[in-house]
Amino acid sequence: MSALLARIELAHFSIDVKLFEEIAPKTVDNFCFLAKEGFYNGLKFFKHIPNVLIQSGCPHNDGTGDAGYFIKNEISASSRYQGSSHYALREEKPISLRHGETPSEFDGYLSNRLHNKINKFVESAKQYFKLCNTPLVYHELGSIGMANTIRDRVSSQFYLCVGNEIPECLDGNHTIFGKVLNRDLKYLPQLKLGDTIRQILIIQV
Repeated sequence: MSALLARIELAHFSIDVKLFEEIAPKTVDNFCFLAKEGFYNGLKFFKHIPNVLIQSGCPHNDGTGDAGYFIKNEISASSRYQGSSHYALREEKPISLRHGETPSEFDGYLSNRLHNKINKFVESAKQYFKLCNTPLVYHELGSIGMANTIRDRVSSQFYLCVGNEIPECLDGNHTIFGKVLNRDLKYLPQLKLGDTIRQILIIQV
């Protein structure tokens, strides 16, 4: 079976990343497009949290820039919709006859209200189970993810997980779209603030 790799070339070594086409197809397409256009050429790693992550992909090299457009996150964590079905049918304050309302009118009101709530429940359940059928991906050493430029929107900035002290809050809030091949994990601790990306090559193997 073929795989899509991104080769991040730096001054003294290269890091090969397997891209998750099935899990985050739009994110992978966007990353590959920018790489092939040479967007990442010459950009620096401008943010480094030791033993956690190192970040690049900003045209200004300070975290304020983007590619001029945004795409939505592709987060596979089903936790985003946990509780949504409970919301659809949660308990509310008791409903009683309103002034001047007949019992027949009240029954019709309750019937419509229940119908609307059932529709909400069905829709939220569909969203929940759709996510449950998507593989849940957690951050780990070697993960490559997208940095959120604005809420639920990403553009060009990405990060590499360079250690094992990754905060749980990243899971379910950022798109993971690949992982560094095991043979290149040894290079991650060598990445430093200010390191320059020479180019990123997209390779089908």
